[in-house]
Amino acid sequence: MAFAPGAGLWRRFLALAFGAALGAGSGGPLRQGAFAGFGKEGAVVYEEITLRNAGDVMGMRRGIICDEGQIRQAHVTARADAKAGTLVIGEALRRQLGLEVMLGVSCEEQPIVLVNEELQSCLFTEPVEIHCLGRTIVAQAALVPDLDEVILGSIPLDGMSLAVDGEAGRLVGSRKSRPPLERR
Repeated sequence: MAFAPGAGLWRRFLALAFGAALGAGSGGPLRQGAFAGFGKEGAVVYEEITLRNAGDVMGMRRGIICDEGQIRQAHVTARADAKAGTLVIGEALRRQLGLEVMLGVSCEEQPIVLVNEELQSCLFTEPVEIHCLGRTIVAQAALVPDLDEVILGSIPLDGMSLAVDGEAGRLVGSRKSRPPLERR
């Protein structure tokens, strides 16, 4: 498998983006507790999130789906991991949400690099609506078929202005909110 110019940087990005997700707790290249947000080394933060099929949500907005109860969704406990790049789910959750795997010329299996420099292929799903702590973002999920947990990575966390606080063991707002403007 060939890499484009600048592959060293690309490989490092992929290792940071997906290495923790694919190796943690599964006997893979990362040891348990080897990931942290900021603060205490090895801190693991879990948060209750809701995942919704973004296609179903759009169908509801367009009148194709008439009842909100028809939107496929799951309430799960996700591990917030700033070293994972995106939302990472397993096959069982993909099926529960009714998400198709993205296939085609630009959506074929993409190589990801584990922390130990091992290559692994990964597919991505249709968009997922992610709800966490009153915030929402839409993102594709990386599919790791035998994964039995949900990993909420840095891209959706950043998009919702959330960060992992390892010291406090929770997610926190990553940007200070401005006070509302006074109306005159």
